[in-house]
Amino acid sequence: MDYVQGQVVNSPARIQDDGRFAASTKQVNQFFRRFNGEESPDTGNRLNPGDTDYRDRALRSKYLGILFDEDNRALDNELRRAFSQDVLSESLPYYLNFHREGWFAEVEVQVNFRGKRETCTLFMKLQSEGLGYEWVIDKVSFNGFKGIFDKPQGENKSFLHPLSHELGFMNLRRHLMIRQSQSRLRQQILHRTI
Repeated sequence: MDYVQGQVVNSPARIQDDGRFAASTKQVNQFFRRFNGEESPDTGNRLNPGDTDYRDRALRSKYLGILFDEDNRALDNELRRAFSQDVLSESLPYYLNFHREGWFAEVEVQVNFRGKRETCTLFMKLQSEGLGYEWVIDKVSFNGFKGIFDKPQGENKSFLHPLSHELGFMNLRRHLMIRQSQSRLRQQILHRTI
């Protein structure tokens, strides 16, 4: 079995710059605050309702300009302008709410699988934890997993009837006992041939 190493504490592979790691985890929050106009452009401190610049339209306009991915050629100037105009509408502006359900992240990672470097896609979602939130893996897309959950077809497939719980899962016990005895028989045959 292969393992994917994340942040490791107290080991030779430990991340050396914990401050930089901690700062990078704030980027999503910072994006939301800038998009909403809830961060001071001078100090970087969070603005609160009641502060003069909180959700100020001019401040949001400045921030929106720097939040676009400059390397994405699909975002031409007209599309950016139309997006900004919708988001900054005076009658119905759009704001992002980090704590609303439905946020997810798609993360591409490199893993070592059976001695080969492969790409794996993690789909993460926000989950409340204590007084805050954390990103947790919700789904995984990985070619190495394809076929693992394929169900056999035809009459030879094993299954549990939906009412098995009423019979104390007798069929499951019987199936497992047959498998155990087959495994013991294989072991005995293997030992005799050696």
